[in-house]
Amino acid sequence: MNEQHAIEEFIEAWFEQAVASDLADADDGWIGWEAESVLCGGGRAGLLLDRWLLRLAEPDAAPLLAEIRERFPSKPSGFWEDVPSAFHEVRAFLDQD
Repeated sequence: MNEQHAIEEFIEAWFEQAVASDLADADDGWIGWEAESVLCGGGRAGLLLDRWLLRLAEPDAAPLLAEIRERFPSKPSGFWEDVPSAFHEVRAFLDQD
């Protein structure tokens, strides 16, 4: 396994953990920001975000996707300012039905 692949696998696991963490309190009406942070970090690193965005479209992540849709574009993390192309990629995904 090369270093790039190992890093990608680590980030994939990190994103899954972030999704689970964000959804942990969804039944109580609170959704976290961890998955968005990993997305933004991936964007800053120049990684493709499509697989993580598709993960957000899965039924079990629906509350998280709804929350992220609500935050964009008016209240995203300030770190997106440094990666406008990734921000626009996420925004385009969120604007889809």
